[in-house]
Amino acid sequence: MSKHVFIINVDRCIGCHACSLACRLATYQEGKDSFCSVLELNSEKEKRTIWLPYVCLQVGDKACGPEDEVPPCVKACPVSALIYGDSERKEIKEYIENGKAVRMPYIGDYPRTYYMGKMPDDVAKELPDPRNVIPKKYMPLTKLPP
Repeated sequence: MSKHVFIINVDRCIGCHACSLACRLATYQEGKDSFCSVLELNSEKEKRTIWLPYVCLQVGDKACGPEDEVPPCVKACPVSALIYGDSERKEIKEYIENGKAVRMPYIGDYPRTYYMGKMPDDVAKELPDPRNVIPKKYMPLTKLPP
C-alpha cells in the first residue's frame, strides 16, 4: 500500500487561499468538513510574513476522494506550492531523503506532511497544533449564522 504525502513549499506560497477555497468547494459538495487552511505567520526575527497551508494529512486521511487522485487544493494552487503524491515517487522521495523536505506538525502514525523552503526559526517553533486549525466545520447554506 502506498503512503501519499504533501510537501508544502513555503517559499512559493503567496497566501492567495486558492487551495483552501478549492478544498472547501470539494468537501462542501459531499457535506464534509474542509481540511485546508492557510495560516499567516509573522516572523519578528526576519520581519516578514510566511503563508503556510495546513492540509488534511496532518490530522487524518485525505478528505476529498481516492488517495491516488490529485487533490483540488494542489490543482488550484497558481504557484505550485503544494506537491502531493506517493512517498516512493522519485521527486518526493529525494526531497525527503535529502532533507529538503522537513516534517510538519502532524497527528497520526506516520508523517505525511512536509514543508520545504526557508521557515524562520521563530515561526517554526510556534506552529499551532493542526487539530486547532483544521477541520473547518461544514455549515449548510440554509444554516448561516445571523
